[in-house]
Amino acid sequence: MNGGRKAYKLGKAKGQIVASNLQTLLVLAGTKYFPELNNKILFLEEDESANTQMVHRFFTQLSQITDLNKLRGICIGRFMSQTGFSEKDSEIAIYEDLFKDVNIPILYNLDFGHSDPLFTIPLGGEAVIDTSQNLLKITNFI
Repeated sequence: MNGGRKAYKLGKAKGQIVASNLQTLLVLAGTKYFPELNNKILFLEEDESANTQMVHRFFTQLSQITDLNKLRGICIGRFMSQTGFSEKDSEIAIYEDLFKDVNIPILYNLDFGHSDPLFTIPLGGEAVIDTSQNLLKITNFI
């Protein structure tokens, strides 16, 4: 059961959605298939095969591939309990390490990806984030 979405970094954002499994996105790095992330709202999730160290490594690699501050926002799906990442201390510690210099709104603990229940993210749609209202709104489905 999910305790609800949480804001890691405060702010408001509106932008086109790019969504992916974190490992799958990283496999595309350096290829013509890696998506343009500037000015986008990035939705990321990971499956139950990843552990805390892997998730940390994946996020670190992503931060080395792209300037996260050029995104409009980040939405992170709830990690499955099997990863060990969803344990409060490890998740927050990793976010502190990875996102301390990132100045865009970041929501986490969202029900999409490999979680249950889940909602579907419309690729290319538009999302609005307002952390002061705990708002994530998806609009303009393509």
